[in-house]
Amino acid sequence: MKPLAFFDFDGTITSKDALYQFLFFSFPKIRLLSGFVFLAPFLVLHYGKMLSNAKMKQRVFAHFFRGLTIDAFQQLALRFCKEKLPEIIRKEAMDKIEWHKQQGHEIVVVSANFDQIFAPWCKENGLKIIGTCLESKAGFLTGKFASLDCSGEEKVKRIKQQYALEKCEVIYAYGDTKGDLPMLALAHYPFYQKF
Repeated sequence: MKPLAFFDFDGTITSKDALYQFLFFSFPKIRLLSGFVFLAPFLVLHYGKMLSNAKMKQRVFAHFFRGLTIDAFQQLALRFCKEKLPEIIRKEAMDKIEWHKQQGHEIVVVSANFDQIFAPWCKENGLKIIGTCLESKAGFLTGKFASLDCSGEEKVKRIKQQYALEKCEVIYAYGDTKGDLPMLALAHYPFYQKF
C-alpha cells in the first residue's frame, strides 16, 4: 500500500475558515447580516461553550442553504473553488502537497467542513476527500448532515473506514487545531501547525 498523507483543510491548507468565506461569497452583505442577527442567540450559546461547533455549524448551514437544490449548491461550490478559494490557499501547503505527489503518495483531505464546498478544488488537484456530508432529499438540501461532523475522533473513524492503516508503512498527517490531534496520532510523521 502506498504511503498516505492526511491533510486537515481549514487553517492547514487554507489561511481562513473556508465555510465562512463560502458564505461571504454566496450571499450579499445584507443577507448575511440579517442571517447572523437571527442566529445571534445560538452564537452566544456557542461562544459560551453551551453549543458545540457541530451544532452551531448545522444551524448556520440550515439557515442559509436549506431548500437550495443540490445542483445549485454544487454550481456555487464550483464557482467558489475557481474564484475565491485560491486566494486563501497557503503556498506552504501546496508546496507540501506537491512534494507528496512527487513521492507517489496518496493524499487525502480530511475536514470537518462540508465536502461539497471544496470537492471541485480537490478533484482539480488530484486529492481524495473525507468530510462532513450534507443530506438532500428529492434533489434539495434539507439543512441537515448526512454524516457525523468530521472532526476529532470522527476523523479517525472515517479514515479507518476507508483505509487499512495497518497495511501502510508510512503515514503523514497535517493539522492545526486540537481537533486534529486524534488524526495526527495515526501518523508516523505528524505535523502540528507546521509543514
